[in-house]
Amino acid sequence: MRYLPGKEEPPLYTPVITSRMNDAVRATRALAAARARHEQGLHLAEGEKLVAEAAAAGAAIARLFVEEGYAAPPGAEAEAVYTVSRGVME
Repeated sequence: MRYLPGKEEPPLYTPVITSRMNDAVRATRALAAARARHEQGLHLAEGEKLVAEAAAAGAAIARLFVEEGYAAPPGAEAEAVYTVSRGVME
């Protein structure tokens, strides 16, 4: 988990997610299907540029996945931030 700029308290440490079977990963990967987007009431913004644009537009970010060794896009604050290994979100 990465520290979010402007937060008064750092988030609790969570280990790097290395499995596609993780509940948060599975729920997010399911958003590739229109049915899951409708059921969850969420959309998927993939990639640093789209996430930064969504944050700049004021979109609420529910879950943010950041590859291990990288930082979250500037201004992208989320309800939950996860650090994942390279192959998890592919």
